[in-house]
Amino acid sequence: PDVSESGGGTGVPMQLLLGLGYEDANYAVEADWEIVDGSGRARVGGEYKVGGRYDVRLRLGASGMNNDESSGQIDGGVGLQIGAIVLDYAYHDSSEISGTGSQRLSLGYRF
Repeated sequence: PDVSESGGGTGVPMQLLLGLGYEDANYAVEADWEIVDGSGRARVGGEYKVGGRYDVRLRLGASGMNNDESSGQIDGGVGLQIGAIVLDYAYHDSSEISGTGSQRLSLGYRF
């Protein structure tokens, strides 16, 4: 049965994600290709660990820049880990809707 959004089934999108990543003690980089219901887009991102007493990480990423000029997305964020407690802030800006962005703040605990 056809369950993809475009095929009319249950509305579940068909998705394939292929990617590569590299992580070092101070940084991580990733690039991948995402295909959702036959439409593909490139995504890239990186994370840098700032030196110091606490585990502070700066993040930046972009996706959809390979399509047309009005469909790109940019993400940025900061992460802080003190012991087992993790605090993350992220900002997401989509050029599909000019002048809007979303922010997220999360608090976690690593077991």
